[in-house]
Amino acid sequence: MASSVSEDEATQQSSVVWSGRRMYCWGSTVHGELGVGAPEVEQLPLPTFMDFTDSWNIVQGQITCSLTTLSSGLSHSLLLSEEGQVYSCGNNELGQLGHSKITRIPEKIDALENYTIAQIAAGDQHSLALTNWGLIYAWGENGYGQLGINSSEEVVSTPHLIKSLARKQVVQVAGGANHTLALTLDGEVYSWGQNNLGQLGMRQHSSQQREPVLVSALLGTPVVLVAAGGHHSAALSQAGFLATWGSNKYGQLGYKTDNDTNCSTAPALVPNLATYSDPVVYVALGESHTAALDAHGKLWTFGHGRYGQLGHGSSDDISVPRTCLDLVGSKVTQAACGRCHTLVFLPSQGQVYAFGQGMSGQLGIKTPHNCNLPQVVVGPWVSPRGISLMQGTSDTVPKIYVQKIFAGGDVSMARVSKQPNTASNFLNTIPCTQPTFIMKERVNEMVSIEDDDMIDDELFTYIETVFGSMSCWNRSFLIGEGADKHSHGLDYRLAEEYTAKLGRVHRESIKEMVYSSVMSVVKQLSTPLLSIESLRCFVLLPLLAYFLDSTNMKDIQLPYAEALLGLEKHKAAVFKLWMKALPLDFTSRLLTIYKSVIIHILNNAQHSQTDVDRRVLLSALKVLNQLHEGNFQQGSRVARLAYEEFYIPEIAEKIDIRSDYLNWINSRIRHVDRSESPISFCEYPFLFDAQAKTLLLRCDATRQMQGAIQEAVINSNPMLWLFDPAQIQFLNINIHRNNIVDDTIQQLLHHGVTDYKRPLKVHFIGEEAEDAGGVRKEFFLLLLREILNPDYGMFTQYPETNNIWFKEGTLEAAATYSLIGIVCGLAIYNFTIINLPFPLALYKKLLGQSVGLDDLADFDPHLTRNLHELLEYEGNDVEEVFCLNFTVTQQFYDVTNSIPLKPGGDDIPVTTQNKQEYVDLLVDYKLTSSIAKQYQAFHDGFYRVCGGGILKLFQPMELMALVTGNENFNWAELEQNTEYKGEYHREHEVIKMFWEVFHGLSTDQKKQFLIFLTGTDRIPILGMKAVKMIIQSTNDDSFLPVAHTCISQLDLPVYSTKEKLRYKLLQAIQQSEGFGLV
Repeated sequence: MASSVSEDEATQQSSVVWSGRRMYCWGSTVHGELGVGAPEVEQLPLPTFMDFTDSWNIVQGQITCSLTTLSSGLSHSLLLSEEGQVYSCGNNELGQLGHSKITRIPEKIDALENYTIAQIAAGDQHSLALTNWGLIYAWGENGYGQLGINSSEEVVSTPHLIKSLARKQVVQVAGGANHTLALTLDGEVYSWGQNNLGQLGMRQHSSQQREPVLVSALLGTPVVLVAAGGHHSAALSQAGFLATWGSNKYGQLGYKTDNDTNCSTAPALVPNLATYSDPVVYVALGESHTAALDAHGKLWTFGHGRYGQLGHGSSDDISVPRTCLDLVGSKVTQAACGRCHTLVFLPSQGQVYAFGQGMSGQLGIKTPHNCNLPQVVVGPWVSPRGISLMQGTSDTVPKIYVQKIFAGGDVSMARVSKQPNTASNFLNTIPCTQPTFIMKERVNEMVSIEDDDMIDDELFTYIETVFGSMSCWNRSFLIGEGADKHSHGLDYRLAEEYTAKLGRVHRESIKEMVYSSVMSVVKQLSTPLLSIESLRCFVLLPLLAYFLDSTNMKDIQLPYAEALLGLEKHKAAVFKLWMKALPLDFTSRLLTIYKSVIIHILNNAQHSQTDVDRRVLLSALKVLNQLHEGNFQQGSRVARLAYEEFYIPEIAEKIDIRSDYLNWINSRIRHVDRSESPISFCEYPFLFDAQAKTLLLRCDATRQMQGAIQEAVINSNPMLWLFDPAQIQFLNINIHRNNIVDDTIQQLLHHGVTDYKRPLKVHFIGEEAEDAGGVRKEFFLLLLREILNPDYGMFTQYPETNNIWFKEGTLEAAATYSLIGIVCGLAIYNFTIINLPFPLALYKKLLGQSVGLDDLADFDPHLTRNLHELLEYEGNDVEEVFCLNFTVTQQFYDVTNSIPLKPGGDDIPVTTQNKQEYVDLLVDYKLTSSIAKQYQAFHDGFYRVCGGGILKLFQPMELMALVTGNENFNWAELEQNTEYKGEYHREHEVIKMFWEVFHGLSTDQKKQFLIFLTGTDRIPILGMKAVKMIIQSTNDDSFLPVAHTCISQLDLPVYSTKEKLRYKLLQAIQQSEGFGLV
C-alpha cells in the first residue's frame, strides 16, 4: 500500500538503486490514475513515491525504467519513460489506456513498443503519443473526432496512426477535453475534435472536425508551444505573445468576447500580456482557467476562479490577466494546471506551491480542502541549500530536488532528481522539439554542393520545409534572449550574410526548389498576421537576390508589395518603426528593388501592358511613397536617405510629362476615382529629378498662362483684342534703363495676381529691340544688379561668402521687398535664371522648412564657427571665458543697439546650462525674428506669382537652382550640343578655330561669353545640355560677332585667322550690355 513518505519509507526506498529520477504523486486515485494505492484508497493527500518495483523489472537492484513525463486526463494517466516507452493507468471505460491489462498500476502499451515516443498528451478521455519521427498515434474516446483518424468509431482502444499528418513532421501535441492540437516542424498548427465553442480556431462554427485542419489564423506566427484546456486553446509565440481561442465563459481567454456566445472562434492575442513589456515564456491550461509565466518569473492567471485555482485570494472569475500577489518577489519557473487546480515551482526555495480545488488531495496538503492562495506542497525534496520541509529527515536519506512538475485532472506529480534544477524557465524543460528554422550549416551545405554531387533526400526535405514556411523564416536569424518582444529581434547582418550565400547556390535543382519555396512564402504574406513578429518576413525576404531581379516582379515583388501595403494599421506602424531601427541599408535596398521594377516597366512600355503590369506599377509606386514618407527621423525633417536617392530619371525620358500632368489635373478637378483613372506619376513627384520637375513646372506655368490670357480676353474690351492683342496676351512692362527700379515698382505693384500669370514682355523705352526673351533676360539682370547693391540699403552682403541677407532694421518700404519677391516669381514663371545671391535658407523658408545653425553658415560662417565653438566647449567656466549674455548687437547706420534675445536678456549670462538656448535664440533672431517684416513682404510677393502647389515639389537646393541657375559648367558639353547654320559645320576650319579660342579663355571670360550669348553667366537647373547654342556664318569679317540672346544664337563672321577671331570675340563679349536691332 502506498502512502505519503516518512523517514522509514524513504530509507527503504533508497535500498533500490535508482537511475537518477523518481516520480512523486498526490491527488485522486479513485480509478487508479496515480498508479499506486490499493483499490480502497481514493486519494493521496501528500506526495507519495511511485514505487513500481512490483510490476516493473529490476535488474541488479536498479529499476530499468526511469520516468520523464506524465500527462493526466479526467481519470487516467499516461507516463513516458526515458527509453521512449508509454505506460498508462486509470479509467479505461473508453479505451483511453491503449491496453486491456490491469488498470490501477502503470502498464506498458504494447502497440507502441516498437516506436520511440517523444511526447505524450492526455485529453479528458483520449490519449496521444508523438514518435521521434513526428508521427501521432491516438486512442480512446472518439465521439467528437478528437483522435483525428477520420473514423466514425466512438471508442478506439488501441493506438491508431493519424494518417493525414503522416507527411507532416509533428513536434508537439496537446489534448483538451475533447479536442487536440498539433504543432509541426514547419511551424503550422493543426486542430481537430470538438468545436462547439470554437476551440479548434477554425473561425467558422462547426460542431466537430474529425480530421486535422490547419489553424490558418496562426499561419506565419513562429509558435513555440501549443496548449489545450477543457474547451479552450492557446499558442505561445517565439517573442512571447500569447494567443488564445475557444470557450470564454469564465474569462479564460484573457479578453472580452461576445456576451451571447462567450467564445472566440479564431486565435487572438491576450491584449494585456501583449502590451506588457516582459514576454510570456510558458502557458498551461486547466479546464476553464489559464496560467502564464513571463520571462521575469511572474505568474499571471485568469479564467474560472470558483475553487481558488487563480491564486488571488478569492473565488472570483477574472477575464484580465492578474499576477499572483503572494508569489511576487519570487521567481516562478514552472507552472502546471489540473482540471481546477494549479501548481507552480519556485527554484530559489526548491518548493512546489499549489492552489485551487483540493478535495481530492491534489494540492498536497495534509487536510484536503480548497485554497485560493498558494500553499506549500509538503514533499521530501529539499531547497537548493539542502533544507527540507519534512521534520526529522535523516542525513542517511538521499537529498532530492524537484526537476519538473505535472498536473492534470485531479492529480499532481513531481519528478525529482539527485541534481538541483538548473533550468531557467519551463521552455528549457519541454521534452519535445521546436519547429525548425534556417540554419547556417544547412545554407553552407547547399552552397558547397557541386553539379555532379549526390543530394541527400533529407536536405531536399529540409529546403522544402523551411524555405517554404513563413513561420520558419520568422524564427530565423534571431538575436537571442534579451531582445525586446516589440522589436524585430533580428541579427540583420547575419541574415544579410546568409541570404547572400543563398544567391551563390549553383546547383540548379536546389535553386529551383528555393525559388518556388520563396514564391510560396511571398504569397502567404497577404494572410492576416496575428503577432508583429510575423513581420520579420518583410525584412528577411527582400534580402534575397530574387528581389533585385525585376523579371520576377509578378511572382515576387508584386505579392510582397501588395501584402506590405495591405498591413493593418497597427502592424504597418510597427513595421515603420522597425525600418527606422534597422540599418539604413534595408530602406535603401527596398528603394532599389522597387525603383528597378518601375524602370523595367518604363523600359518595356512600348509593349502592351496587362492589368497585372498596372498592378505591379501601382504597387511599386505606393511602396516608394511609403518609403519616402518614412524617410525622416521621428520628430524632425532630417532625411535618412538623400532625396536624390528617390529620383528615377527614366520618368522624364519615357513618360510624356505634359500628358501625365494634364490627366492628373483633370482627374483631380473631376474627382475621378483613382482606381478608374490612368496611373499618374504626378501623384508621386518625389520620384522626379530636376529635369522632370522643371518640365512639370513648365506644364503648370503654361496651363496657368493660358488660363490668365483667357480670363483677360473675357474681361477686356473686344476692340482691344482686335487692334492690340499683345496688351491682353502679355504682362507688358515699359521702363527706362536709367530708372529701372522705380519704373518696375510702379508698373508691377498695381497688377493683380492673374496678370502675373501671363507671359512677361519687357520694352526698354527708346530702344528698338523686340523682346523675344533676350530683353527680358537683361531686364532681370540689370534690375537685380541695382536693387541688390549694398548701397541700396536693403540687404547686407557678407564678403566671406558673397551671399546677401535681409538687412535688419532697414527703413526700406515693404513694397520694395515685395517687388523682389514678385521678380523672383516672374523669373521662375518665365523660365529665366537670375542672379539672386541668397543662401539656401531663403529657399527653405519659402518651402516651409525649418532653418537652423548650419543654414547660418551659408552667409555668416564666422558667426557660425563661434557658435559651434561655444557649444563644443566642455569647461564649466563658459561665463568667464565667453563673457556673453542673452543679447545681440545691431548696427543701424552709426548707432549700435543691444537687442535682448529674451525678456531680461541683458542680465542673463550665457552658462554651460543655457548655452544651447542662447544659440537657438540667436540663430532664430538672425534668420527669422529680426527680418520678419522684410521676409514676409518678399514671401508675399513671391507667392503672388507662384501661388500654385508645383513649387512645393522642389527641394530647397533645386528651387535655388531653378531661380539662380548653377555654375556646374561643362564646356565640353556646350561644344557637343552646339548646332551650326549656313556654311558652318563641326569640321569647318573657322569652327575649329572658334573652339580652340574658346577653350583657351579664362573661366571669367567664358562666363562673360555666356552673358553675351544668353544674358546670364549661370546655366539652367537642367545643366549645360539646356544651353543650345547655334553658330551661324556671316560673310563680312570686319564685323564683331553678334549674339541673339533670345535664341542663344551667335552670328560668327568667317574670320581668316585665329588671332583675329579671338580679338573680335573678346571685343564683342566686353560690350554685351544693351540691345540694338539684331
